Amino acid sequence: MSIFDNLRNWFLAPLLQNGGEGMERLAAAEQRRNYRQGVQRRYLKRSRAGVDDNLVINFSGLIVNRSVSMLLGGGVKFDLPGEGETPADQYIQAVMDANKQEILLLKAALLASEQGTGYLKIIPDAITYTMRTPAEVDDAGNVVRQATAQEIVLPRLVALDPAIVRIDTRPDDVEDVLRYVIEYVIVEGQTVIARRETIERDDGVEIDEAGVPQIVRDPAWVIVNAESHNGMPFVETSREVWPYPFPPVLHWQNLPNPTSVYGTPDLTDDVIELQDKYNFTVSNLSKIIRLYAHPQRYARQLGSTSTVTIGPDEMPNFNSEHGGIFQLEPIGDLAGAQAFALSLRQSLFDITQTVDFSSIADKIGALTNFGLRVLYTDALAKLGVKRRLFGDALTELVRRLLIIGGLDPDPGEIVWPDALPLNATEQSQVLATDMANGLVSKQTAAELRGYNWTVEQERMEAEREGEDNLGAALLRAFNAGQ
Repeated sequence: MSIFDNLRNWFLAPLLQNGGEGMERLAAAEQRRNYRQGVQRRYLKRSRAGVDDNLVINFSGLIVNRSVSMLLGGGVKFDLPGEGETPADQYIQAVMDANKQEILLLKAALLASEQGTGYLKIIPDAITYTMRTPAEVDDAGNVVRQATAQEIVLPRLVALDPAIVRIDTRPDDVEDVLRYVIEYVIVEGQTVIARRETIERDDGVEIDEAGVPQIVRDPAWVIVNAESHNGMPFVETSREVWPYPFPPVLHWQNLPNPTSVYGTPDLTDDVIELQDKYNFTVSNLSKIIRLYAHPQRYARQLGSTSTVTIGPDEMPNFNSEHGGIFQLEPIGDLAGAQAFALSLRQSLFDITQTVDFSSIADKIGALTNFGLRVLYTDALAKLGVKRRLFGDALTELVRRLLIIGGLDPDPGEIVWPDALPLNATEQSQVLATDMANGLVSKQTAAELRGYNWTVEQERMEAEREGEDNLGAALLRAFNAGQ
């Protein structure tokens, strides 16, 4: 049973804190998830023989997947301040490794792309992780530092389902979050349990007897848990003060929506409508091709037996004063319908700023790096917006994790790789020209080509030493008359 099936229980609607608005938001979330997963509207009825001509070409899922792949396909790096590997670097890397960084961020980005808003929840002291330090060896082969293994307790990071999270803000400032509300339903045996976790900001202000606001305690975030069994009113089960100056939930917008705290999903209503129209068109094309794939013949007055069975090997015979054999001609403009379907497909990719590879299949081999970027102009513009929004959230996540770890909370910056494939030959030629003109150093060129400059320098030095030793050996052998 899905979260949406649970939330449809008749008793839950009046329990939701935002009532009908919450149910509408859940219905929209369910529709977007269904369309991403290919569960889409089917327009044509089955024939009496049980043939289903409906086709679902899931461009909605493809659009979301391509968007997420461009965002995270090359990975994400956290560049914290300081030279070398600092304690902050080690801590953040340990947290990300313990939480399976690639899978976690992929889930979070996918949910944000689907629903418009992404969420990450921090649960402190939830994962026991073994931090290993490799041994250090000097140039002479002596062990300077032994390898170590230390168990530490780290925060757990959870990518929350946007369908069960609600954000309340000040009416005049959608950036000022007052509370996060997480509501969901589970079934245990014969008991249906609705759970609510409210993470609310307490500014520490109370109104005194004279009606004057007074600060009576330090500002804090309070977490209140409540449950409802079988439709009964919610009962508070626990309350705690969150020990940090930020809430345990972090959110970001997938694409900007300046008038709401919630972002814009990749699958907006117009995209879903276009997806429906495309499926309707190709389903009708499928039915036309099925019915007219074989010429349908019929006869008049060619015998006493009459049958109305339709099929490529059947020929119905109808009583009439005029005998003869005839053939049904296809009805409709098949070529025009195919052109209309192609137009719908192109519109789907255009309004979602996604490149349709079928339109460039015959040009891929001739594309230069510049031509590829021109082709991807719209997709790169969308990617840039997503990276700024998601990158800001990741930077804030790193800052919060550093505070929890008791370290300097400077989060540094997020490093994104180039989203497009490069023509290696063309790039090498450009770098060679730049080096010849004194515009770039060898180290920069090596790094742009993906090489580790320090490692390559050490390897080249070792190769030179090996060549020198070989030359000296040859010279000694020559002098010895060998």
